Amino acid sequence: MLRIVKSKKTEWEKLEALKQEKINSKATLEKLLEGASGIQREALLKGDEGKRQEALAMVQSLQQQIAAVDRDIKFLEEEQSKVEAMHIEFKLKEIERQKEAIQKELEPYRKAYEDAKTAFKKAEQEWFAKNHEASRKFDALNRERDALRLRLDKLTPPPSPQPKHSVEEWLNLCRQGKVKTYIQGNDPNLDDAWRQYEEEKEIIRDWAKKSATRKKVCGETLPLPEVAKHYSQARLREIVSATHPKAANAVFGHLFGH
Repeated sequence: MLRIVKSKKTEWEKLEALKQEKINSKATLEKLLEGASGIQREALLKGDEGKRQEALAMVQSLQQQIAAVDRDIKFLEEEQSKVEAMHIEFKLKEIERQKEAIQKELEPYRKAYEDAKTAFKKAEQEWFAKNHEASRKFDALNRERDALRLRLDKLTPPPSPQPKHSVEEWLNLCRQGKVKTYIQGNDPNLDDAWRQYEEEKEIIRDWAKKSATRKKVCGETLPLPEVAKHYSQARLREIVSATHPKAANAVFGHLFGH
């Protein structure tokens, strides 16, 4: 912690201290004078001549003391003026001495700071150099890693697709016409359901063609196949119409009153 050492008092400061004592003494005397003057006026108003004379004597005595103090203050000021230049010169030297003392006390901290700053610059340069070297190594390792991962991806078979629905659920959706597009291999359950759905459509279409021929011959259609119970009338017509529109009109027009 930096300290400021107090210097010894100069002759001017000693005189200043005495002068302040005189000034304080004068202030006290002036208060007493004010009180005595008040007593004097009060005695005059009451016609108390004895008390007035007593107060008057006190006022005069205080005025004399104040005058003496004023002379002392003036004398001290004159003495101060003789030594003020010396006092200022001393204070200027004292200021410089204290500045030197502060600077001397500050010096170890300044040196420690400069040493730390030098060490930091050295560490910073080493860090930048090592970090740059590490970055180059990281880049090389990352490129090698990416190449190995790419090769591993090519060597590793893709995971089997996870079924979204069971075979029966997929089959029901197909029967209802809710599966609009189909790509083989995306869902094994859908693959099985689609194969069965295609087989059922062929059964329905074969039945429709034969029923249409029979209707021409004897006016009757064949009984619906078992798989047809899973389809609505609209879906049956839609499935047959996709490949055999005439058979659909002949069979379903008679069967469902169209």
